Amino acid sequence: DKKAVFSMVRASDTGSLQANLSQGGSGKVVTKQYLDAESLAERIADVLEMDIVGVDLLFSDKFGYVCCEVNNNPGFAKPEYDNSGIEDRIADMVVRLSKEASSES
Repeated sequence: DKKAVFSMVRASDTGSLQANLSQGGSGKVVTKQYLDAESLAERIADVLEMDIVGVDLLFSDKFGYVCCEVNNNPGFAKPEYDNSGIEDRIADMVVRLSKEASSES
């Protein structure tokens, strides 16, 4: 089972619909604050059989959360992620998966 290790809410600082950090958006770390959204992201990662994944969700009054994009190579921009421990978690997972793959062959 996949586990969400990091969550962020992004917003546009310019009034644009785009909230990408690289395009002038800002982000706030909200890990463990939107458990339903994290659960949905985990299910999406499971269905797609992806170990490291960025799942972009939109808030919806009608549906709760709507998946708008899934990234198999999510970007991590500093300083928004400082002190989140995400780098260590990803490194630990890569080591674990490498060991599992080695033991299977």
